[in-house]
Amino acid sequence: METKKVILILITVIIIVAIVLGACLYLNLFNQEIEYKNVNVTSTFSVDIPISDNITNETISNAINVINDTKYDVVITSFNTADPSFEELITDGTEFASLKDSYIIGSKQIKLANQTVWYNLNTGYYMVYYTSEDTHDNVFIVSKNNETLSHMINTVKIPAGKIDASSEV
Repeated sequence: METKKVILILITVIIIVAIVLGACLYLNLFNQEIEYKNVNVTSTFSVDIPISDNITNETISNAINVINDTKYDVVITSFNTADPSFEELITDGTEFASLKDSYIIGSKQIKLANQTVWYNLNTGYYMVYYTSEDTHDNVFIVSKNNETLSHMINTVKIPAGKIDASSEV
């Protein structure tokens, strides 16, 4: 009889230890706080982006640049209309507008971090768009995580009065 009590106590302790270890593992894997760093997207537009090993920064045309983070599912696309030739402006402008519109089609406008954001019901992506006639910057930020996008919106740094978040596209 004494052996059964010891075995029962041992099994109970093992189960409690397994539950505690499982809870710790769960908290570490699924509740990681995202760390951010400030990045200059253009010479006049900066924003905090998640720190990740899965970031690419690619120039896809003379005036369009894309920062893509596959770990946190964030895409920042910028287009500056100041320097391109007329032909590049038409070609790159059409490409930029098509990219931006691909996130807007099927979306509804919502407010996030006091900004107008488009939430695409089909894909689950959120998108915010910034434009400026003064700096010629056009930037849209896309994320599947509204908390990540909200943090990014709150950290956008621009020259005072230069870029406004657009509520009309």
